[in-house]
Amino acid sequence: MDFHTVANASAAGSAAVAPATSGPGGRNGRATRRKVRRSSIEEPADRRFLRWLATVLAAGLMLLFVSTAYAAAPTLSVTPRMVHPGQIVHVSATGLAGLPIAGLTACLGILGPGQNVEQNLSPAFRPQIGTISVAADGSGQADPTIPLDLVPGNYRLILGGCSPHGNIAPLATIAQSTIAVTGSTLIPTPASGPFPGLPATGDVPTLVVQLVVAAGVIAVVMGLFLRRRSR
Repeated sequence: MDFHTVANASAAGSAAVAPATSGPGGRNGRATRRKVRRSSIEEPADRRFLRWLATVLAAGLMLLFVSTAYAAAPTLSVTPRMVHPGQIVHVSATGLAGLPIAGLTACLGILGPGQNVEQNLSPAFRPQIGTISVAADGSGQADPTIPLDLVPGNYRLILGGCSPHGNIAPLATIAQSTIAVTGSTLIPTPASGPFPGLPATGDVPTLVVQLVVAAGVIAVVMGLFLRRRSR
């Protein structure tokens, strides 16, 4: 029997007597994996429910934050949006709370037609057409008159701080809307609706949106919690 035969026999004998209880594939490894699976399955139901509840509440708060930020964005609505020179329009501003203009008097102006003002094309108009008092809650209303010398085209009606350069539109725009000037024929001012205090576009007030979202989230969470407790 040569040296290699003796070495191979010795290695085979050692492997045969070595206990198969260690390593990932041994009995200890399988027992450990079973213990981990059993501990995850046997996690208390109350702890799983609390983790799920925390996830639902976090998602609800994120939804409320997003809806509040969207609803509070500065907006400017004009009624009507298709006008004639010399016509009076109703302007409503919302979402200005927290801005420096809140609680002050802002100016309204017109830019256009199109991008003529920015591109130095003729004709180009940028007159100031009136002022609007912004309340502390970020809202305001005004009834300015469309200038008589506007040519037909699409214009931007803007709100911003009053320009120091005379009766020109604000230099910095905070909120804006678009109007279409259709001709030179004057028409009577439309009669006020039955609810003049509502926004001109009929938008749902910001507070109502926030309350609806918050109530929905709370109702879902409480319903699931009570259902869980009743089991």
